[in-house]
Formats: sequence, C-alpha cells, structure tokens
Amino acid sequence: MIENVLVTGGAGFIGSHLVDRLVSLGHQVSVFDCLDPSVHNDSKPPAWLNPKAYFIKGDVTDYSQLKRVIKDKTVIFHFACRKHDSNYEIKRFMDTNVTGITNLLQCIFDTENCCRKLILPSMIGLDKPRALHYGSTYLLSKRIQEDAALQFGKIFKFPVFILRNAHVYGERFSFSEGLGYLIYKLMENKVEKAFSSRYDFFIDFVGVSDVINANIIAMNSIEKGGIFEIGSGVNNSLIFIFKLLSRYLKKDLDLSVLDNFSSKETVVIKSCLEKSINKLGYQPVVNINNGLAKIAEWVNSKEGLELINFARINH
Repeated sequence: MIENVLVTGGAGFIGSHLVDRLVSLGHQVSVFDCLDPSVHNDSKPPAWLNPKAYFIKGDVTDYSQLKRVIKDKTVIFHFACRKHDSNYEIKRFMDTNVTGITNLLQCIFDTENCCRKLILPSMIGLDKPRALHYGSTYLLSKRIQEDAALQFGKIFKFPVFILRNAHVYGERFSFSEGLGYLIYKLMENKVEKAFSSRYDFFIDFVGVSDVINANIIAMNSIEKGGIFEIGSGVNNSLIFIFKLLSRYLKKDLDLSVLDNFSSKETVVIKSCLEKSINKLGYQPVVNINNGLAKIAEWVNSKEGLELINFARINH
C-alpha cells in the first residue's frame, strides 16, 4: 500500500534516514522542518535531504501551517524535537516538544479523514530515572509529549505508536551530544573531557538503520498502537566504545587516562525488546563493531568533516 507520509523534523538525523527509506519504498513523502540553525548550518536544507521528497519549511508550533500540511496525509511520523539539552531554555523546549505535539494532535482531530496512524519516537526508559537526562527540561518535555499522544490515542481509539529508542548512532548524527560528542572529543584529542567524573555508563547503542526498520514495521503493523522499545539488546561501556572508536578512526592517543573511570559508579541504560520482537516482529541487525567501523568511514568523509567543523564553531 502506497502511503502519503508526513515526516516532521525530516531533515534531521533520524528523520532524513527515514525519508530516504520511505522514498525507496515508493511512498509519497513530505518533509516539514524548521531547519533550526543550531542543527542546520545557515538554516539551509542539508545536502542529504532527499530530492524526491517534497520539502516544506515550517514550525510545528504554528498550528495554522501544520493544519494545512497534514490535510491529505495517511501516516505521520513526528520527529520534530528540540533535543540539545539546556535547563535554561524552558520555553524553547516546551514550545517545540509540548506545543508541537498538542498542535499536531489538535490538527489531526480537526481535519476530517486525516491520518490513519501517528508514529512518535521517544527515549528509552521514561518510566524510570535516566541518568543522562534525569531532571532535565528535555526529559520533562518528552514525558508530557508521550502522555499527550497516548491519551489522544486512548480517547479517540486512534493508533499511536511510541517507539522508545535506545541511543541511536549513524551517519548524519550530531557531534554535540551522545556518541557524536565522544567522537568530537576524540577527533579534538581531548580524551579526558569526554567522560563524566562520576559515572561509568553502560548503554544500548542502536544503529540508525535498525531504528528505521522499526518505524517501517510500525507503519505496516496491524497492532493498534502502544509503547515499544527499540534497541540492539546489548549494553556496552562508554570506555569500551571510546577505545573501539579510537582504533577505527586511527587515532594514536594515550588512553591510559580512561583507567581512572573504571571504578566509578555504574549506570546501566538498557532496552527491553521482548514486546517489540513479539508484537511488531522487530529484530536488531547492526552490531556495534560493524556499526562503529561504518561510522569511522563517514566521520572522515566530506560530509562528516563538515559537521565536525560546524560543531567546532558552535562549541
């Protein structure tokens, strides 16, 4: 079945990979993105934006514009999100993440015969404290976003799929956070700056292609919605990951400083894939070694180096 799909935030990291896959499957795809300058240099569409997708520059905080965009869509992927965490930007986070989802839900309700399914990415383990974002404005906004979407689905018997992703990595990701931040520090030869002085993290890193597979499965699923965790099912220490990256990126650095972190408090951030496997038929494919080797190739490509330079300017 050919879908008329809307991907909000479709010019970003995960959203753009999803757009590529949807286009390759023959779906009609529209991208709605504000091209936030903190993510997109000079607020211009990135070179990777698929030319076969119809691009609309707009903001999910604008109800009128969003309502015009969704009127003929059959499936909506809501990837528009403010993620670069700052507890000092409460309004910006709430406007994008909370007002954005409430606008979208209101638009769906107000538009006749609009959209048969909503798919929303989220973050793993929102039902328990997550050390990486505990107490943050970002976490608060994502909790509200999830609750609003789930309540809408329950009240109006509308299929809402929330895919709680583990830590996603892949080409086009940001060098300002997560694994991208580790790579940035590695490229800048700042090993000791890459780690928390308090925690030794063990994290489920999931390849972006596995996340895209999960979204396509959710789009085609006969399930009526729900929360599904998406990950690799394997946890790895950040120190182990850093050493692998150093090898794949051919960085000859003194990593003995990492031994100072091995005795720190351990924080495990893992995914539970049982429901996703049994209900959706999701199966992770990318293993961390192959995934990081591919990332290393991309980091040294023209596209990767341009993004590193952009991160350097904005740090």
